[in-house]
Order: sequence, then structure tokens, then C-alpha cells
Amino acid sequence: GYLRVHRASPPLAAMLAATALTGIAFAIYSREDWSGLARYFAPYLPAALLLFWYGLAEAVDKAGFTGPLAWRRRLLTLFASVLVVTQLYGILTGMARMESYPGYVLASRTLVSPAQWIRDTLPPGVTIASRRIGALSYHSDREVFDFVFGLTEREVAARVSERGGGFDATDDDLAPIWTERAPDYILEDDDVMETIIETVGGTPDRFVLHGLTYGVIQRFEIGSGRDWVLAGRVDLP
Repeated sequence: GYLRVHRASPPLAAMLAATALTGIAFAIYSREDWSGLARYFAPYLPAALLLFWYGLAEAVDKAGFTGPLAWRRRLLTLFASVLVVTQLYGILTGMARMESYPGYVLASRTLVSPAQWIRDTLPPGVTIASRRIGALSYHSDREVFDFVFGLTEREVAARVSERGGGFDATDDDLAPIWTERAPDYILEDDDVMETIIETVGGTPDRFVLHGLTYGVIQRFEIGSGRDWVLAGRVDLP
């Protein structure tokens, strides 16, 4: 693929190759997570796919695939067609799964409406603790406290680096930071919120987390049988 592009545009070939190799290096270098290595390579995938498909086209066009050897050309063309069909099928089924439960960036549509409700309902200046910070930060216009990985919190990020992993809301090591930031609300998936309440001992109407008392005040459906649960400090208006 690189050689085929290089004949037409050496700078473009160099850019695509550098991008694809950067993605491979980043995926191998990074710590594995729930996606294996795929999440780190995903931003670089378009460059890799362009090189792959140009390379496949180059193979199909190679000499020796005519006359008695024409079956090779037909076989490669069939192989390419199968790849295209399977890629399309994978994309469609993947998007269908994401419609039922929001996962990575592409599947955040169901989070928009709850974030807008928060913008229109909660008072300005409040802080919301949540692990889903993207759509929430963008659409709610409220301060978000990322207590899991510290993407918005320098002190949390430093602790995550020290311990080699993210926090759960109930982690004792998180208590000093949580108390200092004193988030007014917690917004978590229903199963995570249930785990928090079970761990600290309490009920959805009243539970104490790191010395602050919260109660569930709203639920948002974000997928099939899945809610986003908002809990607020009981001492708030």
C-alpha cells in the first residue's frame, strides 16, 4: 500500500505510513484496558485502512494474473469483496449494540438529553462527580469532577499514576480529595450507583459517601434496561 501511494504522492505515502506506525507504537506502548489495544489504535485506523486497501489493489493489479492465472485475480477480488462486506457488517452490528448501551465516544447520543436536563434544572456553580465526563461537560455547562482517572483533576491524576489504576467512588484513598472537592451531585450508571450504596450502607434516598450525605433525585434512561442515576447532597436546596 505504501509503495502504491508513494508512486503518486511521496509526501502522502510518508504521512500515512507515519500515522499508521505511530498508532501501532502507541497501542503496544500503552497499558491494556477494557478494549485491549484497540482504543489506542482507533484514531490512527483510517491511515492504516487506506494503506491496506491500496496494498490489496496493488496485489490485484500485479502481473501474472491474466490468462491461465486469471483465477488468482478473481480469488483476490472475491477476498476483497468479502472483506468489504464483513467490515460493513461489523460496523452496522457494532452501532446497533451501542444504541442499546452507550460505550465509547461514538455511542454518547443518549447522554445528551440528560446533560441538557442538568443544564436547565440544576443551579449554576454546582459540581457533578461522574466517570462519564464528555457529553456531560459539553452539554451541561456545569463543573465535572472526574474522580476515576482525573482527566479534569490534577491531584486525582497524580494518585492514579502512583497506584497504577483508576478509583472507585468508595475508595478510601479518594476520601481526602472527595472531601476537598465536595461534589454537589453524583451521576453514575445504575449498577455503579447500586454498588456505591451497598458498599457504604444506606438506601437510595440517603447514603453517606466520604462524610457527605446524598440521595437519588433523578433517573435517565440511556439504554435498554440501563439508567443514568443522579444523586444530590441532601443539604442542598
